Amino acid sequence: MQLGGSAGGDEQGAPGEATHPVRQVINDHRHWFTGVLRDLLAESGHPDPDGTAHLLVILRDGLVITADLDDPATRRPYVRKSLGYADAVELLGGRSPAIELLDWRRAG
Repeated sequence: MQLGGSAGGDEQGAPGEATHPVRQVINDHRHWFTGVLRDLLAESGHPDPDGTAHLLVILRDGLVITADLDDPATRRPYVRKSLGYADAVELLGGRSPAIELLDWRRAG
């Protein structure tokens, strides 16, 4: 197994490399999502909209991975706790996308 490089010299790179088209779409989405969060935080008068937006994206990334790898039912209390630390539930109107993702994964 080769880590950190293209296995076959593919011009587009391996799926995990920054040059791969899927990775570029993911980066574009994360950039857009960070901007949406930054704008919402700025509109609400948050003192650090940029830093907090990046923090929320990092939390979301971890929650997405957790929802895919672990049993969502066992992770729910930790998700709620992490969102409480970030004040994300209040920011997003009382219902977090992370909780919805866990609900969706559990139902599927």
